[in-house]
Amino acid sequence: MIEGFPSPEEAASAILGAQAQIEAPARWALALRTQNIPTASEIKDKLLVEKSLVRAWGQRDTVHMYATDDWHLFAKAQSLWPASARRGAMPTDEELADFIGTIEGLDGPFTRSHLLEAAPPRLVQAFVDEPQNNDPPERMAITRLIWVAGREGFLSSTENIGREQGYVSRKKWVPGAKWPDITPEDAAIEVVRRYLKTWGPARVQDIAHFLGARITDTRRWVEPMRDQLVELEIEGLGGHLMFKEDAECLQATPESWQARLLPAYDTQMMTHANKEPLLKNADDQPRVWAKSAVVKPTIFYKGQFVAVWSHKATKRAVSLDFEPLTGVDGGIGREIKEALKRDGAELERHLLSL
Repeated sequence: MIEGFPSPEEAASAILGAQAQIEAPARWALALRTQNIPTASEIKDKLLVEKSLVRAWGQRDTVHMYATDDWHLFAKAQSLWPASARRGAMPTDEELADFIGTIEGLDGPFTRSHLLEAAPPRLVQAFVDEPQNNDPPERMAITRLIWVAGREGFLSSTENIGREQGYVSRKKWVPGAKWPDITPEDAAIEVVRRYLKTWGPARVQDIAHFLGARITDTRRWVEPMRDQLVELEIEGLGGHLMFKEDAECLQATPESWQARLLPAYDTQMMTHANKEPLLKNADDQPRVWAKSAVVKPTIFYKGQFVAVWSHKATKRAVSLDFEPLTGVDGGIGREIKEALKRDGAELERHLLSL
């Protein structure tokens, strides 16, 4: 959507959240998709002052920046998505309930260090018996409780407190947040519907990949909307689903194209399991999706990633550099340079606002 959404909240809702393990790229991901490209400080105000955006656990067991009114969907649906490969003890229902009561009784944000005395003895002993890392058992126990409570929508991330990540209870932070009584199954169906509206055409395997869900479960969530979908074959591969009402747009050629500077870990780089159609040369995949789960900033043009880019920021300026991917011709090169000039100026304004 070249013209952008009216607000960052609408952008977040449309793309099903901006991946925000690292917050700065998520701010740019939403700003880039919003009309007039808001600054980083304006996005930060949405998180911390207006509270219309929230950083919370979601798909693929990673932190995302959601519209606050959408948070309930992902909190409910993810109970049906497999948890990550985190090993070790889990809190009992009673331990989790006690922890939630503790954080809801606090005046505001907290860190793990604030809650060490609230670590349940049984859970602490479990991490004594089976250590997971170099953290002390009490800290590991609180970390596990924060993760479980976060997945279930009882808390979200907030700004750092000192050198530690801050967290805050949902009921304390956004007491009026939309939180309807919806079943996990219905929430998952709604998330799949939104995925196909924005990221279709896609296979069931792509949806499962994006959510971190099982393919068998994902097929079940597609079924209630099956009669509204059309199945397409793309590059010889069948099974791509798209809403019938949206399929006509595939026949239309835009009057003009613009290359855009997507941030690291951009949601658009996570949407489909098969990355080959997104690149001119499949051998470039490690240049974009690198080792150790690093996802590079990219330049996106005509439905493909055509370059990776980087930046250096000082208090006064931002400088950009890029490396074209394999097979980029001179015409695309000109578009890349135009994107660097246009989006680079906006990125500088965006970043220097903090």
